[in-house]
Amino acid sequence: MKKTSFLLVNILVMALVLVSADFAAQRSQSADVLLGAALHQEEVEGDYEAAIETYKKLLAEYPNNRPLAAQAQLRIGLCYEKLGLVEAEKAYELVLQKYADQPKQVAVAQARLAAMRTEEPEGLTVTKIEGQGVRGIQAVSPDGTKIAVLDINGGQNIAVYDLVTKRLELVTHNDWSRVTDNAIWSPDGKKIAYLQIGSGILPEEKDGKSTDYFLMVSTLDGKTRPIFSTEDGVPVPFDWLPDGSAVAVTLVNAPRMEEVEGVSLGLVPATGGAFKTLHDLEGDFHLIPSGNSGIAYADASPDGRHIVFADGPKGDEQNIYCIGTDGQSLQVLIDHTANDIQPRWSPDGKYVVFLSFRSGNKALWGVSVKNGKPAGEPFIIQEMGPGTTLFNWTAQGLTYRNSVDMWDVYLSPVDPETGEPAGRMEQLDYSPPGRNRRAVWSPDGKHIAFLSAERGGQPGQGYIVIMAAEGGQAREYLIPTDNFWLLSIGGIRWMPDSSGLGYFGKGKKGATLFRFTQASEKWETWEIQTPPVTFEWSPSGNAFLYSKVILGIIEHDLETGEERSIWRPENEKNVFSIPRELRFSRDYKKLVFHRMDAKFENNKTELVSENIVVVDISSGQARTIDSEDFSNLSWTAAWSSDGQNLAVLNHVEGKPSEMFIVPSQGGTPNKVKLSGGPVKGRRIITDWSPDGKHIAFEIRRTSYEIFMMKNIIPKKQR
Repeated sequence: MKKTSFLLVNILVMALVLVSADFAAQRSQSADVLLGAALHQEEVEGDYEAAIETYKKLLAEYPNNRPLAAQAQLRIGLCYEKLGLVEAEKAYELVLQKYADQPKQVAVAQARLAAMRTEEPEGLTVTKIEGQGVRGIQAVSPDGTKIAVLDINGGQNIAVYDLVTKRLELVTHNDWSRVTDNAIWSPDGKKIAYLQIGSGILPEEKDGKSTDYFLMVSTLDGKTRPIFSTEDGVPVPFDWLPDGSAVAVTLVNAPRMEEVEGVSLGLVPATGGAFKTLHDLEGDFHLIPSGNSGIAYADASPDGRHIVFADGPKGDEQNIYCIGTDGQSLQVLIDHTANDIQPRWSPDGKYVVFLSFRSGNKALWGVSVKNGKPAGEPFIIQEMGPGTTLFNWTAQGLTYRNSVDMWDVYLSPVDPETGEPAGRMEQLDYSPPGRNRRAVWSPDGKHIAFLSAERGGQPGQGYIVIMAAEGGQAREYLIPTDNFWLLSIGGIRWMPDSSGLGYFGKGKKGATLFRFTQASEKWETWEIQTPPVTFEWSPSGNAFLYSKVILGIIEHDLETGEERSIWRPENEKNVFSIPRELRFSRDYKKLVFHRMDAKFENNKTELVSENIVVVDISSGQARTIDSEDFSNLSWTAAWSSDGQNLAVLNHVEGKPSEMFIVPSQGGTPNKVKLSGGPVKGRRIITDWSPDGKHIAFEIRRTSYEIFMMKNIIPKKQR
C-alpha cells in the first residue's frame, strides 16, 4: 500500500511538473503574441497610443519576465518620443532604474536620453523631392536637378530623369543580354559610372575576349565605354574622386553571384586602367547592396585624400573606417557594438554622417573628422525610417531614399465547383506582418505554411511558419541558412504525405535542399550541385523535380543521386526554355509549370513567348494553355482539388490583376472578379486549398520616396 501511494505521489508530481511546464510555455507564447501585436501597432499601423497601452499590459501581466518587461518599458519610451511627449524621458529613466540587469535595453535608453538632451540642428529641414515618378532610383546629380534611375522597359538601362523638365532620357540602350546597376554621377554631373552585367563581346575588345562584368562610363548623350573588367571579380562603383580622375570601386569575388568569397576596396582610373587595391574587406557582403547590408558603401572626401567605408568581422556588426587614397593610414572612425553603415562625407570635409542602429531604431549620426581621424564623439542627428538608404550629398543637401516593401499572405474564399469568389479577400491573421510569402496548404488540408523573414534584427534569416487551417497559434521554425530571400522565389513544398516541407537555400558548392519534418521538428539537408530555378516533390517523397535551362524538367533521386528526364522542350536553334513554378495536381497525375522561351542570337537575348504548360505524367504529353486573354501571366498556377481547373492571374500594367479559372484539359477560361485586399499591390496566386474553398495569394506592396535633408550638422557641433 505504501509502495502504491509512493508511486501515485510520483505520478502526481510529474503531472504537476508537466502541467506547469505546459502552462509556462503557453504563457510564453501568449507574451510573444502580445509583444507582436504591440510592435504591429507601433511599427506598421503607427498607432503609438494603442501600442503604449499594449506594452503597459505586457508589464502588468509579465512583470517577472525581465527581458520582456525591459523591452516593453523601452518601447513605451520610443512611442512617447514619436508622439513628441515629455513622458518619453521618464519612461527611459524607468528602464535605467528598474532594469539595470538588461544591458541592451539600458544602452538604448541611455542613447535616447542623450539624444533628447542634445541640441537640435539649427534650421534642419527635410523636403521630399517631388515628381520623379520612376522606380529604380540610383543617385541624384551633384547640382540636385537630375536623378539617375534604372529603366526596365525592354532592358535594364541607365536613364536620367530631369526634375525641372520632367523628362526621362535613356543613357544606355542595352537589351536583356546586358543589364546595368549602381549608377553614380561624376563630380561635374556630365558622366555616369555604373556596373554592367552581360554576356557577349564588346565592340571595343579587339582580341575577342570578354568577361561578364564591366565598369562602364557614359556621357549623358549616350557615348559609352568600358574602363575596367577582369575575370577576378565584379567591379561595383560607389563614388568618384572629386577631381574626376578615378572611380572608387569594390571588386567582388562572387563566382556564382549569390556567394561572395572576397571584397577589395580600390580605385580605377576614369580613363581606364588597372584596379589599385586600397584595402581588403572582412565582412559578410552581398553582390548588390540592399538597404541595411550589402557591399561596403564607400565615399571619397571632398579633398580627395581619404575614403570612408563600412566593414566588420564576418558574422558581426559593421563599423566605419577611413583610409587614404594612397592605401595608407587606415583608421577606425566609429567603433561601436551597434551596426554602423553607409558613411557619407559632408561637403566641407569636416564631418562624416552615417546610419546607425545604436538608439534602437535606424538613425542618422555624425562625427567630426580631421586628417582622416575622429575629432570628437559621435552625435545623433535625426531618427530615420527603417527603409532608409543614404544617397549622395549634393550642393543642396544630403539625399536619401525611404522605401517600404511588404509581402503578405491573403486568403480569398471561393466556390469549390467554379472557383468564383465567395467573399472578400482577407489577410491571414499572423503577426508580424510585412515579410510573409509563398503560402501552401498541406496535402491533407490540415495546415497552411508560408515563409516569413527579417524580424528582430535578423537580416538574411527566415522561418517556415505552420498554422492550422482552422486557425490558432502559429508555429515558427528557423531555416538554417543565412540568405533566406535569395532562393525564396522557389517557395516551399509540402511532402506528399503532409509530414513536412522542403525548401532550397544556398549551399557550399551549389544549393542545399532543406527538409523539415513536423514530428521531429528537425531539419535534414542535401547538397545539390545545380541550384534549381524551382522544385516540386515527386509522389514518393524520396525524389524531387527541378528545372534546368535547355534540358527541361529533371527528377533527382535523393537516395541514389540518379536523375531522369520528365519533360524536355523541342526548340529551334538558339531558343532555350526556362520552366518555373512546378506544381503537381493533388493526385500527382499532372504537372503544371510556367514556361518562358528566349532566343539568343547575335549576342542578344530576346523573350520569345511565355505560357502555362500542363504535362500528363503517365503519357508524357504536354499541352500549352494559351489564350488571347493572357498578356502577362503570373508565374504560378494553382490546381483545383479535382485537378480539372487551374487558377491563374493576368497582370496588366496600371490595372488590378485579373484571375481566370482555366480548364486543365482545354476549354474557355472563365474570368472572375476578386474583391478585398489592398487596392494597390502585385498579386501572385500561391495555392488552392485541398477542399477547394480558399485560394491563397501573396500580395506585394512597394513604394519609394526621395528626400533632401539640409542644415544637418547641429550648431553645437560646428
